[in-house]
Amino acid sequence: MGGSSEGAGGHFDGIAMNSVGTLGSYANIDSSPSHYDSHSSPALAPPPPPAPKMPSSVVPQVAAQGGRNYQPVYTPRRGAQFDSLCPAVDCNFDDNSLCHYVTSTSDSDLIIALPADGKQREFGLSSSKVANTLTGIPSDLLHKGYFAYAAHAEKGSDQFVLSTTNPVAIPAAARLDFFVYLAGVHGRLRVCLDNLSNCPFELRGRDINMNSRQWKNYHVALPEGQHAIHFVADRLKKNYAIGIDNIQLLNRYGMAALACR
Repeated sequence: MGGSSEGAGGHFDGIAMNSVGTLGSYANIDSSPSHYDSHSSPALAPPPPPAPKMPSSVVPQVAAQGGRNYQPVYTPRRGAQFDSLCPAVDCNFDDNSLCHYVTSTSDSDLIIALPADGKQREFGLSSSKVANTLTGIPSDLLHKGYFAYAAHAEKGSDQFVLSTTNPVAIPAAARLDFFVYLAGVHGRLRVCLDNLSNCPFELRGRDINMNSRQWKNYHVALPEGQHAIHFVADRLKKNYAIGIDNIQLLNRYGMAALACR
């Protein structure tokens, strides 16, 4: 599992991060000798107050499945260090293409994982609203380009797969960074490596909250080696959609783009 006008491997824009206030200093603690008699020990200073809590929309959340990290980044990253270095993975879809991804693949490993009553369906591309206002997707991340989406499922067992065209050689431990729009209680998005039995990332519609009607940034750790990457959407119903935008391969710390082979 957008951005500005450069297509696959384009330039990524700014970061918006919330900050947390610092603790105030203590005042009016009177420790003068007049407060103690000749047999008493000086009173201990009161313990420091608890650190203020970060707003719930900012606290990073890690799923029980492991590897699904939510981070409070609301726009694409900006700066020379985030210029694309891996066109086989990086894609913002803004040239109205899937870059180096394919959809509705006939790979036998993926077909085997399809429920008996389900259909293999294709991810689409759009520059405008998909599905309805409440459970659909209003626009891409920057409100001016394209995004990939899974929608219009006939059954919850229908499966949408977006895969790298070929396995990608990742030279060191890395981070697959991407944005997701999932606003309805129906739907699931997984990121799987090599086959659909190895899916370190899972995002479920049933876990959404009141702040879910927006693009959210997630990442999943990728081990060194050669891997096929699959974005898999399922469990959707009519008028429900899942969007993907601004996919990029970053170093393991998420601080810069990473080259692949």
